[in-house]
Amino acid sequence: MCIRDRYGITSATGLQRLFLENLKGTIGSELSTLTNLKELDILESAELGGTIPSEIGLLTNLELLKVWDCPNLSGSIPKELADLTKLQGLLISKTNLSGVLAPELKVLNEIPICILLGVGKNNDDVKLR
Repeated sequence: MCIRDRYGITSATGLQRLFLENLKGTIGSELSTLTNLKELDILESAELGGTIPSEIGLLTNLELLKVWDCPNLSGSIPKELADLTKLQGLLISKTNLSGVLAPELKVLNEIPICILLGVGKNNDDVKLR
């Protein structure tokens, strides 16, 4: 399964919790139509590539975001995560995300649970400015 609306997920606009695993392809911007989402889990998806789209910042009701064990997910952590003002928990682990966190993401320090572990090829490639 791919997040690009292959199964009509993005038409379920009232959806509050979405658990996805074993994904293939990329994360499409269509995910941003799920504006009532409170929890999004993208897990154990070795065949998921590409980046986390900037449109993730449009999920303004999101309280918990987990991206775990997606080793081919690359690029940087989008600065638009700073727009998720209701976010109470963030877990990003076992991905190939890398780079320097944008200054806007310093707000992540205020989230009660914020874990960035095992990201990048060397498991230490994401740094806060």
